[in-house]
Amino acid sequence: MTAHPAGQWVKKFRGKLRYFGEWANPDPEDKKAKAALNKWMDLMRATGNGARDSQEQPLAVVPAGDLNLDTMVNAFMTEKHWAVENGELSPRQFAEYRNLGNLILNTLGKNKLVKDLLPADFSVLRSKLPGGPVRLGNQVVWIRSFFRWAAENQGITVRFGNQFEKPARRTIRKAVKKKELFSPADIKAIMEKATPAVRAMILLGINAGFGQTDCATLPRDAVDLDKGMIEFDRNKTGVRRVVPLWKETVQALREYHRPHAAHPELFFITRWGNPWVHDEVHRDAAGFVKKTVRCDAVDLEFDKAQKDAGLQFRGFYVLRHTFRTIADTTGDLNAIRAIMGHAFPGMDEFYLHLHAGGIERLQKVVNHVHDWLYPPTRKTAKRPKARKAGEQAPQ
Repeated sequence: MTAHPAGQWVKKFRGKLRYFGEWANPDPEDKKAKAALNKWMDLMRATGNGARDSQEQPLAVVPAGDLNLDTMVNAFMTEKHWAVENGELSPRQFAEYRNLGNLILNTLGKNKLVKDLLPADFSVLRSKLPGGPVRLGNQVVWIRSFFRWAAENQGITVRFGNQFEKPARRTIRKAVKKKELFSPADIKAIMEKATPAVRAMILLGINAGFGQTDCATLPRDAVDLDKGMIEFDRNKTGVRRVVPLWKETVQALREYHRPHAAHPELFFITRWGNPWVHDEVHRDAAGFVKKTVRCDAVDLEFDKAQKDAGLQFRGFYVLRHTFRTIADTTGDLNAIRAIMGHAFPGMDEFYLHLHAGGIERLQKVVNHVHDWLYPPTRKTAKRPKARKAGEQAPQ
């Protein structure tokens, strides 16, 4: 068991933190530690015999009325740390939570009781949040997660007030610059200057709306070049993604040769043996994620190819925007979602099985975008030969 910052013995069990009693200031016989161990053994015996785990939620770490922000943030971050270790949370998101936790403590005070927070406190906290409207909205949601933890685990609810809200959609629309999409000529010019790996990724971007991370995390076993098909669950959404491939895409994927044996599960790998997009994780002395540095070799190499083609920089992700815009004219939104890995609204994802019987719909969408990039040549009708004088027209 671990000595939790909130003052109790804690251990991860079945995806949740379990609390087994106080550890602070133990008596000479260490009865508190023994009692915690006995609780753990009781839990093991109960679940081992097929009994249901009685701890639906972790035990209260402190009396609800005495929960201060320092204890709340530490307990929340400990749970997120275990989520990172179990692969349930990205180190990058943990670093975001850590920065916001420090902001909460520095702005409102470590010893401030959660139950005493007022809407005015959250108004001050919101004024300290950096970034534009989109990032501001994300940070508001993430901060609310801290206090959702207090509500679910301690029964303490707070009043955020009407000032601690995400920016209005109108504000976000004004702030977000419209992206200049790629033209067919732009894409072809960039592919001419790109390396085989990046050329294959560009085709995935415009054939199927792949972003950088989609390319970097593409599983090798998801690619069937004989059938001309990619099928896997997208990491970001968990949605089943089904993509019929163009012949040009299949050829580019065949021409790409992995330069390193590392990460055999990935289709693309850099010559240094790293995923094309990954986070460099920096940890503190206690092993908690301190910060992450994003390494995006896809955008870097794509930028080089754009410059060599004499074009201004537009991120690789604009290919996904371009695909979505061109594909939209087919009117088959659900087929587009299945290709791009977008979540279906409501219960649609449980009832629509395009990968099972609607491949022709998916094929129609990708063919439409293909014809935009590679317009089919029109065969001109043969003109009838000129007849000689006195020659009759064919019957």
